[in-house]
Amino acid sequence: MSGIDVGFFLFLTGLALTKPVIYVIFITEVIDMSEYLIPISIEYLEEGQYLATSSVLQGLIAQGRTIAETIEIAEDVARKIIESCIEHGDRLPKNITVSQRPHFKLNVKIPVPVET
Repeated sequence: MSGIDVGFFLFLTGLALTKPVIYVIFITEVIDMSEYLIPISIEYLEEGQYLATSSVLQGLIAQGRTIAETIEIAEDVARKIIESCIEHGDRLPKNITVSQRPHFKLNVKIPVPVET
């Protein structure tokens, strides 16, 4: 999977004209990215929040107000842990797999919070 990092520069020219002209130049850089599959467990806490942990990726703890928010935070925490391991040359746990483009069907029930 590839991501695209897009940066841009603005140049303001033609100040002697009645209206300034703005040129936008886009510079793109393709960055190779891997996608890792990490199992997590989510539990409901008595305080009304959700807690996500992983038995595979040590240090992954995320807490949120909804299941969706908790998963989003868990993804960010996992990304930071994995990037740190790669940056420092540490081995990733054996149970973490690099995702191949999935060729399967996944049926999932998603939580949809609605005020009533």
